[in-house]
Amino acid sequence: MTKDVTVSARIAEETNTKIERLADLTGRSKSWHITQALEQYLRAEMQFIEAVQAGLDDLAQGKTVSHESVVEAMKRYQQH
Repeated sequence: MTKDVTVSARIAEETNTKIERLADLTGRSKSWHITQALEQYLRAEMQFIEAVQAGLDDLAQGKTVSHESVVEAMKRYQQH
């Protein structure tokens, strides 16, 4: 079971108002919505970072495609 911790952050009053309205409309707490938003953001950022790292690893291993090959592939793709 995970342990909850308290995190403090400064947010714009308008953002707080939106979170409060969302919480009221959904019957969920502000904390629940903030956690969901933060988890979604973290997943997306980690996926991006992992994809960039995979590309850098491929580059380091010489697994590359020339610019000309990509342009030709795109031209063929656009013709379909």
